[in-house]
Amino acid sequence: MQKGTIHSILIIAVVVLLGFSSCGERPHDPLTRAQRELKDSLITEGLKQEAALQDSLCILQEDSLIQHFYDSLLIDRLEEIEKLRRRR
Repeated sequence: MQKGTIHSILIIAVVVLLGFSSCGERPHDPLTRAQRELKDSLITEGLKQEAALQDSLCILQEDSLIQHFYDSLLIDRLEEIEKLRRRR
């Protein structure tokens, strides 16, 4: 390819890329004060509900997590005892 052809291709590519990047949705109109307050209160209420759900899930899983932790400690100690017995 000639030098002029490469420059032409690069210029066309840049113009096309700039054209695509300028496409898109127009910005949303700003919310009114009442809309912002409603949005904030809905988000706050949703966060409260999700926090309550997460807390209840943690409470439900707490017993099984404690049991799992206890079992893993027990297995580790039993393996350690077995290693000590083999060394004798």
